[in-house]
Amino acid sequence: MEEELVKMLLAVALGGVIGFERELHEKAAGVRTIILITLASTLFTLTSIEIAGNADPGRVAAQIVTGVGFLGGGVILKERGSVVGITTAATIWMAAAIGVAVGIGEYAVASATTAVAFLVLLALPALERHIATLSSQRYRVTCAGNGSHLDDVGALFAEAGLKVRRIVQTKAERRSRIEVNASG
Repeated sequence: MEEELVKMLLAVALGGVIGFERELHEKAAGVRTIILITLASTLFTLTSIEIAGNADPGRVAAQIVTGVGFLGGGVILKERGSVVGITTAATIWMAAAIGVAVGIGEYAVASATTAVAFLVLLALPALERHIATLSSQRYRVTCAGNGSHLDDVGALFAEAGLKVRRIVQTKAERRSRIEVNASG
């Protein structure tokens, strides 16, 4: 019983580290969400080991992946011709994996994975922004009519294999101008 409590507390602590980074950057899944994911994954893993008997306790881990995939899918959105939330979805998936690792007693692996994930989430966005500025181009598109053309223009850039970094539409009397920063 004492070992299980240690595992639950460790899951809360490790989830809190990753959740803190998400909260710091005002992302959809913050401290509470990530802690609940690591904690639930640990609990599911502990109970599956306890009740498995001669059965395969790994089946529950597989179901955790499926359930977390559902959660992660819910945070991925299409916004102004770009897809957002993929990193948050991956973070949710990572939090579940950390919870499973804690549940099976792999404390060092769970802790090291948390540290690496935290550094990736914290440090790599600055590197990505720098790389994007090296290869980013600005495009201006003028459209007839004053309706919204953001999705259409975003789709054209996606078809061309370009990643839209920023898209802004300004409307004039009988036309609209769309400025797009894209790379790729």
